[in-house]
Order: sequence, then C-alpha cells, then structure tokens
Amino acid sequence: MTPLSSAAISDAPLVAAYAIFLTSYVVFAIGKFPGCKIDRTGAAIIGAVGMVAFRIVRPAAVIFTCGFLSAFFVNDIVCLVMVPFVLSITRRMKLVPLLYLLAVATASNIGSVSTMTGNPQNMLIGSFSGIKYRDLVKQFRHYAVDSSLNKNQGVPEGEPMKCDESGTGQ
Repeated sequence: MTPLSSAAISDAPLVAAYAIFLTSYVVFAIGKFPGCKIDRTGAAIIGAVGMVAFRIVRPAAVIFTCGFLSAFFVNDIVCLVMVPFVLSITRRMKLVPLLYLLAVATASNIGSVSTMTGNPQNMLIGSFSGIKYRDLVKQFRHYAVDSSLNKNQGVPEGEPMKCDESGTGQ
C-alpha cells in the first residue's frame, strides 16, 4: 500500500466538505436519505456536526450563526437551541466549552439588537413607539454591526484550548 502524499492529506478537508455538502443537498432535494429514515432536518444536523467535526466550519461560524439567528428569533430561543449543539461539538472535539458557550450568549445578545423580533426590549420599543420594523432595523443595525466587529476582535485565534483527563482546561 502506498503512503498518502502531503497534497492528498491537505485536500482531505476539502473532499470531506464537498461530500457532506452534496450528501446534505441530495437529502434536501429528495426529502430523505435513500434507504434510511434520515429526513431533511436530520441531514441538516448531521451535516452541521460533520462540518464542525472535520474542522471545515470553525467555531466562529457557529458564533456568527447565533448572532444572525438572534436577529430574527428571540435570542433566548437561539441560546436554548444552540447550547446543546455547542456542548456536543466541544465534547466530541475534547475542547473546553466555556469559551464557546460565552460566545454563543454574547453573539445572541449582539444579534438580537438589530431587529424588533430579536429581544423583548425591542418588541416593547416597537409596539409602544409605533415605529415600523424596517425603520427600527435601520436605526439599530449599526449597533449590532459595531458590537459584532468589536466582539470578534477578542475571539482567540489559533489552537483551541483542549480538555485534560478531568474534563477541564489545561
């Protein structure tokens, strides 16, 4: 058996990304995975976990997703949905979850600022002031963008903190 070249190894994440992406979209197109009971929702979850597990999608993308979803759904709901997802990913990758959980909470709060549906305070502002949804977005989006840019400056780059045998950070 011949050893793999370094070029083939460096292309492995790209090949995995295409395989996960194409498989997910086949399931989305036909409604379920052929021969299995995996539907569109299951394929989306499996695909998302696969993208993070193969390190195709960085945790920063998960954080961005939290912020984006919080603009359209109440941020509490986004946290309730994303925290179990982040915990399962960090456990599988043997990473310390604290930084990622704080990032989910922070990104959800920042994203929720930009629209009327993002948090209850904006809902009260919108309903009592009579301001239109689009006008509130125009006024508040700058706060969300500025906060997001400032928050991302504090996100550490490089190798994530790994768990030791006790399950805590090094």
